[in-house]
Parts: sequence; structure tokens; C-alpha cells
Amino acid sequence: MALQINNILAQFGLNEKEISVYKSGLMLGQAPASLIGKKVNLARSSTKFLCDELVKKGLMTTCLQGNTTYYSAEAPNKFLYLINKEYENLEKKHENTKVAVAELSKLYGNGGKLPKVKYFTGQEWIIEMFEDVLKEQKDIYGFFKLWNIDKRVLEYLNSKYFLQRQKLWIKAYAVYNEDPLFEWSIKAKKIERQWFSVPEKIFPFECCMHVYGDKVSFYSYFEDDLSGVIIENKHIAKSQLSLFQMAYEYGKLLQEKREV
Repeated sequence: MALQINNILAQFGLNEKEISVYKSGLMLGQAPASLIGKKVNLARSSTKFLCDELVKKGLMTTCLQGNTTYYSAEAPNKFLYLINKEYENLEKKHENTKVAVAELSKLYGNGGKLPKVKYFTGQEWIIEMFEDVLKEQKDIYGFFKLWNIDKRVLEYLNSKYFLQRQKLWIKAYAVYNEDPLFEWSIKAKKIERQWFSVPEKIFPFECCMHVYGDKVSFYSYFEDDLSGVIIENKHIAKSQLSLFQMAYEYGKLLQEKREV
């Protein structure tokens, strides 16, 4: 238990000697550095230095009696007070940062008319592309293939992405190539009512595409190719969305014919 308490106190920036001095101060009440030093087996000068450091951190107070300085440890609930102050400061920092980000966002990309482009390679960065969809919190429209997906990416999609997307009420509209034997294709057919499949032999998707907000992402999440790009430009996004809507209506028509 003592080790656990020491680890917690260390999170407040206290080293082992400061923790020992503070604990001794709690037991002794008001005491000079010499007496506290005897308790923790340290020289008076070292103890005085540590006590002064604890005063700076708000965990000890001092009073002068004659020519001697006496130290008193603050009550343990001072740590809760310090935590609450951290929360307050963090909240204020968060609010100030939001204002700064809003202002800086006005400058971002205004240096010219070129679209903002970001490139991604590898498992972590393909996952980051899906995280960007969650951050934007806009409905998504896309083409993709539902098989041969990299295992790590597939695990992320199943364990986090779909659940988080549903919690954020992000709707997904899709036209996709399916593999009837692939478990994810079967699940998608049951859950995603706004998804329509098209035959790969006629309309093969060699890569995947999402349109969300003013962004368009092209990516490959297949085992033999993990790469992608995000383009942020409202005109490009609108054009890709128009192409998607045309394909989506055709996919819906094919679905209706299959169900007849």
C-alpha cells in the first residue's frame, strides 16, 4: 500500500525524499528541519532544502518562531485541491485552444487555390484515414471492395470504427464489390441497408473511395497494398459526390432487380 501511495504522490512531481519528508511532516505536525531530518535520516541542510521545495509546491507551510523556521505539512486533501486546479487550468486551456484553432483554421490553406493533400502508407496510417472520418462527423459516400482486407485494419474496423460511427450517427452510403463467402460481406448485407453491391466482373474497384464533407479519400486497405491519399477541396468533393450518386442509383436499381 505504501508503494502505491508513493507512486500516486510521484505523479504530483515529488521525488522519494520529498515524499518521505512530507509524510514525516504529517506525523510530526509543526517542526523544524532538524527534527524532520532525524525522522527521515537526512542532514538538516538537505531536509531544509526539501521542505522549501515542498513549500513551493504548496504542500508545506512555514512560520518563524524566534530564529527558527518551523514547517507544517498541508493536510492530505490538498492533493485533491491541486487536482481540481489542474482540471480548471486544463478546461481553460481547452477553451482557449478551441478559439485559437478556429482562428488558425481560417489561415490554413488560404495561401493559394491548390487543394490540401495528405498521403498515407502502412496499417497505422490507413487506420488514421478512418479516424479522420470519425473526427469530421459527416455522412460518408463511398466505393469499396469487401474482401482481402488487411487483418489489422479489419480488426480495427470491427472493434472500433463501426461502433464509433454508429455512436456519432454518421450515415454511410456505399456501392461495393462483395465476396459472398467473406464474413464481413454477409454482415454488411444484413446491417448496412444503404449499401448496394455491384458485380466485380463488370465494375471492379481496384481501390476504395470516401467522400465526406469537403474531403475525398482514395485508399487501398488490402493485404498487399496499404496506401492512401486525402484531398480536401469542396469542388473536387462535390464532383466525386455527383459521380457516386449516379453509381449509387444504378446499384439500387440492380438490387431491386435481384429482389424481384
